[in-house]
Amino acid sequence: MKKDKLKEIYRADRIAFTIDECNEYLTSMYEHLVDRDFKEARKSSEKLIKELKIIIKSMKDDDF
Repeated sequence: MKKDKLKEIYRADRIAFTIDECNEYLTSMYEHLVDRDFKEARKSSEKLIKELKIIIKSMKDDDF
């Protein structure tokens, strides 16, 4: 029982870390867009898209 609970805690931590990373990319994208730094905004957008693709794959594989 403890092993399953610990496994779920690690899973929740991975999810929280991933979502936090996405939030950082969104914040960065927002700041760059406001500053009209489109090159950097694009980089943040591409990083976010990459992370979201990983999330989608993880959901399909039930590996999140």
